[in-house]
Amino acid sequence: MTVLQVKQLTARVADHIQFVDVNLSVGAGEIYGILGDAKSGKTEFIQLLSGMRTPDRGWVKVDDCRVHDNIRRAQRHIGVLSRRLALFPMMTVENNLQYWGRLSERSTHRLESDIDRVLRYVHYQKRKEEVVAALGALDRKRVHLAAALLHKPKVLLLDQPTEPMTEREREAFLQIVQKLQRDGQAVVYATDKVHEIQHIATRVAIMDEGKILVEGTVEELRSLLGGQSQIVIRCRPLHAWVKLVEETATVHTVDEEKRELRLWTTKPKELLSRIFSDWQDNGLVAESVRVVEPTLEGVYLHLTGKSLENG
Repeated sequence: MTVLQVKQLTARVADHIQFVDVNLSVGAGEIYGILGDAKSGKTEFIQLLSGMRTPDRGWVKVDDCRVHDNIRRAQRHIGVLSRRLALFPMMTVENNLQYWGRLSERSTHRLESDIDRVLRYVHYQKRKEEVVAALGALDRKRVHLAAALLHKPKVLLLDQPTEPMTEREREAFLQIVQKLQRDGQAVVYATDKVHEIQHIATRVAIMDEGKILVEGTVEELRSLLGGQSQIVIRCRPLHAWVKLVEETATVHTVDEEKRELRLWTTKPKELLSRIFSDWQDNGLVAESVRVVEPTLEGVYLHLTGKSLENG
């Protein structure tokens, strides 16, 4: 069942970010991943979906409600975990959740049981009397997520939800998101972390400067590379490297700002062996060499020409 629909959404939100006729849908029990860097527009897109920004044209519908026609009604069906922590740091966990619960017009008796329910769901095990400022990164996000789930939203919007967690904390948080999916929750998950998207998303959109470049399952997107790996060489002097490499292979991209060459090949080890057999004799310097396998990171690099080095 479709829970979230976006139709011909158009909005200019910054000089470098413009959404034009964006269409997508998300069903119950689906995690729709949006992969992009800091300039991709993914945060602004989450804001458009939630009603925090107004489009120039088109619409967003949650269940049977157009978000920007009736924001108050629509927000009863939307849960948001934004990049900035929407909690009061010097208030207790319980007081924070009471505040958000009252905004959704929960009765006092119902609110107390709802608070217990969502804290159990997100595996928060400390006392409700703890002050938020005293919590670690994972527990803060657990409480923030609990606040977003208090009113049982139809769709949950998550924007870079695992910042600034450790790897172990990320894994614990992703387990909660996967549990939400199994329980039928529709989730939009925006991040620059490739591993997270590959691990949990049922469908993925790669976004760059407000444009959805491609959409599909992880396997469908990987197939776009045809089994090819990409070699990324950061080097100097750049143009001498281009001349050397072109004797052996076809240079796909030259990034002068980063001093990088990018090559596509189905046999990266053999190609690197040929390229580096005599590079030192030519007085060339390779600062770093990276092989990007035919993964989602490789697809992103291929489509945008940019790396998600923290992914």
